[in-house]
Amino acid sequence: MLQMKLSSYEFPVYDYGTNVTFKLYDEDGVAFDASTYTAEVFVSTWSLGLYIDGITPTWTTQSSGEGTFQFTETKTVDRPDIYHLEIQLTKSGVKLSTEAVKVVFKGSVD
Repeated sequence: MLQMKLSSYEFPVYDYGTNVTFKLYDEDGVAFDASTYTAEVFVSTWSLGLYIDGITPTWTTQSSGEGTFQFTETKTVDRPDIYHLEIQLTKSGVKLSTEAVKVVFKGSVD
């Protein structure tokens, strides 16, 4: 399973438009070559299941697994809690996922 590091693990609820940088690594901690893969970001909780899907990241350097994504106005978290974020990579006949990392959305919901 791939590993992932994010530029931030805490976000305000309703956050969108801010670039979140990520880097993917293989099981040995070596930068993962994501060339030829299509990526998608997923956010979930244990209690609610899949919460956000369909966020397509932008590759900074695809050959070394570096990229960014943004939550959008319609694809953001609207309640404070601990969530799990993962990136799925697909190409013809292959589907890989990163380990889900814990991210925290903080703030009040008015």
